[in-house]
Amino acid sequence: MDNVEKIIPGEAKKLGKKVKIMRKLDDDQLEVVSGGYWERKGGYANGYWIECPSCGNTIEGRIATAILSHDLEMDGFICLKCGYQFGVDADGDYYAL
Repeated sequence: MDNVEKIIPGEAKKLGKKVKIMRKLDDDQLEVVSGGYWERKGGYANGYWIECPSCGNTIEGRIATAILSHDLEMDGFICLKCGYQFGVDADGDYYAL
């Protein structure tokens, strides 16, 4: 995992669910896509859309993996654009850390 930092979450506050359905795009649709990413590194957030809840950043290289908590069943992330720390659990729910 690149850009990995360890953070210790305080009491996590649930922010809600951001569910997007994955579907294959045709060539015409791919021409207008401008960013965003699906988590593919495994872990609890695997298969979910990752987006900073604070600034809306969706560029994979600007969001670092921060923590993996087996107790909370959550992957953590740090937005490198605004510094916001958030978690995504196995159900796709977002948490402020």
